[in-house]
Amino acid sequence: MSLVEHLKNERNGPATAVHKYLLIRSKGGTGIFVFVEGIDDQSFFLTAIRRYSAELRIFPIVCGGKKQVLETRGKISNRKIDSGKYLYFVDKDIDDYVGENQVDYEDTYCTEYYSIENYLTTCKMFDVV
Repeated sequence: MSLVEHLKNERNGPATAVHKYLLIRSKGGTGIFVFVEGIDDQSFFLTAIRRYSAELRIFPIVCGGKKQVLETRGKISNRKIDSGKYLYFVDKDIDDYVGENQVDYEDTYCTEYYSIENYLTTCKMFDVV
């Protein structure tokens, strides 16, 4: 693997997510840090968060996948930084079928279904369509 390929692979991962977080914090960013798997996940989760409190400053950080979100969580918790609030969002994926339950943290939300997009497929949506 070339250096360029390696850097492209690393642009969305735990190290990058932690660096983004630290940069925001170093510039005085206080609020809720929301760590998600992908760019599309932001629109679903941030909309839900803003529905409950529009005044909150929210800093979304894309980690690049479920494993990366959980690794990012570990790296940030190891820093023992108390100020600020952290929320982590991951999709369940196929955990039920492979016998894994990786998510058992109070600050981490795992979807009940395969992915967040599954919440859009409801009986009401079929009526609308």
